[in-house]
Amino acid sequence: MFSHIYLGANGLARAEAFYGPILERLGWRPRFSDPVVGWAAWQPADADRPLLIVGRPYDGRPASPANGGMVALLSPDRPTVDAVFALALAAGGTSEGAPGLRPQYHADYYGAYFRDPEGNKLCVCCHDALGEGPAARVSPILSREQMVRHGEEWIDAWNRRDAEAVLAGFAEDATFRSPMAARIAGTDQLKGKMQIRAYWQAALDRISYLHFRLIGVVCDEIAQAMVIHYEAELDASVMRACEIFQFGPGGKVAGEALYGHAAERPAPSPPSDPAS
Repeated sequence: MFSHIYLGANGLARAEAFYGPILERLGWRPRFSDPVVGWAAWQPADADRPLLIVGRPYDGRPASPANGGMVALLSPDRPTVDAVFALALAAGGTSEGAPGLRPQYHADYYGAYFRDPEGNKLCVCCHDALGEGPAARVSPILSREQMVRHGEEWIDAWNRRDAEAVLAGFAEDATFRSPMAARIAGTDQLKGKMQIRAYWQAALDRISYLHFRLIGVVCDEIAQAMVIHYEAELDASVMRACEIFQFGPGGKVAGEALYGHAAERPAPSPPSDPAS
């Protein structure tokens, strides 16, 4: 039915930085980018149309959002809704409604709402029941490069203290094991995104200073598993840790944290006396 949708943008580079990761996560690919004209377009991976185009308005006046206008992007599953929402906020978007069910539309409507840096309103939504839809029928195969990028984004999200971005991509029924969870949540095994979210938020509330440094990522493309090896600086202690993730049709289906010995950070040396 649709040939293309055009959204106004006052800066092409900023628009491409915002829409590129979002549309790539949804399976779209670039069609063209012309900085002279000031526009760029993306298309579905398996079709020439429709196009989503962002660029300068035709009349040459500044772009402005439409009151009541919105573009809704179709997601193959609920974890992708979560992931796209996190990408949008990380790229300078603003929230108009966090991911979740909207039963006022229909029982299985799962969506999130946000605005791009120009103020254009967008939605990403999935209409399938949990465990249904194309993503539930076909297990995605992640390449090593995709897993490494996931590990880098995971580190960045923690350093922003963005628990929602860390949680993005987890399956609704994912499990997560951590010895630290036993101290905070009363159990070392968490089941479902709600329990994992509550644990991570409670942990962040207890930590004043947090910084992770990526050491390496080990990937198994056949088993669809990865290990993130990193150094964690938490308040006055530093330790090395590993997070193990197993991927499945609905995203990350299982995770486990393993921690090394926590050492106290050395106190800074006193300044030397210039008179000595």
